[in-house]
Amino acid sequence: YLGRWYEQQKYPFIFELGGKCIYAEYSQMKDGDLSVYNYNINELTGRPNDILGNAKLAAPGKLKVRFNNMPSFIGAADYWVLDTDYDNYAVVYSCTDILGFVNAQVVWILTRQRNPNPQYIERARSVIKQNGLSLKPLQRTNQQGC
Repeated sequence: YLGRWYEQQKYPFIFELGGKCIYAEYSQMKDGDLSVYNYNINELTGRPNDILGNAKLAAPGKLKVRFNNMPSFIGAADYWVLDTDYDNYAVVYSCTDILGFVNAQVVWILTRQRNPNPQYIERARSVIKQNGLSLKPLQRTNQQGC
């Protein structure tokens, strides 16, 4: 799972609002945790945005992710890999409770290529449906002009 993953589709997510060319890079750290680097370009300003965090393995396919500079009340977010073939696509689900007031569900379709073969997107969408999640909130991520 290590390496670069390009975001193809996702549920709306405030921290990526107005972003294009979004990708995440996962690296193994010496202590066994993962380094998580997220990058995007703001579509309005053209400026790059990035954030660094770390992930701890909670169970097979399940991580707890915490980003630097995030408010402490947000805490570590669940990051569940619902399915992946490791080489082409991954489907990720996160459900985070913020102070007991807000429940944020996010689904991401990630691919190894910026412009993947459409069969991998269809496979990922199938996984989302099989897990009882809706396809309706999915929004395509702009990966053009990167």
